[in-house]
Amino acid sequence: MVYTSGTTGKAKVVRLTHKNIISDIAACYKSLPVYETDRFLSVLSMHHIFKCTGSSLLPLNSGAHITFARSLKSKDILEDLKNSKIILMLGVPLLFEKLYEGIIKAIEKFLFRKKL
Repeated sequence: MVYTSGTTGKAKVVRLTHKNIISDIAACYKSLPVYETDRFLSVLSMHHIFKCTGSSLLPLNSGAHITFARSLKSKDILEDLKNSKIILMLGVPLLFEKLYEGIIKAIEKFLFRKKL
C-alpha cells in the first residue's frame, strides 16, 4: 500500500503488487537503460513510489551506484551532483523548477560579484 502524491487532487492509497513494481522497473528500463557504471542521485523521499522504483529499485537492479541527496536545497543538490559525479537524477517538475531557480540565483550572484 502506497500513497499517491496527490498532484492532481487528493492523495489516495493505492495497492501495488510485486508484479506491478517489477513491471514499472521494466518499463523504466525500456525508456532509460541503466548500467552498472551509472551514478544516480536519489532526491525524492523514500515513500514516493516514483523514487522507490526509478531512483532505487531500477539502479539496484542494474548494479548502479546510488547517492542519497543531503537535502532538497538547490545548493546541496548541485554540490552532490558535482561531488558524486552523478549522471542521472529523477525528479518531479517542482523539484526541477526549484533547482533551476537556485541555479539562476547562483549565476546572478556570481555576475553581480564580477561587476564589483
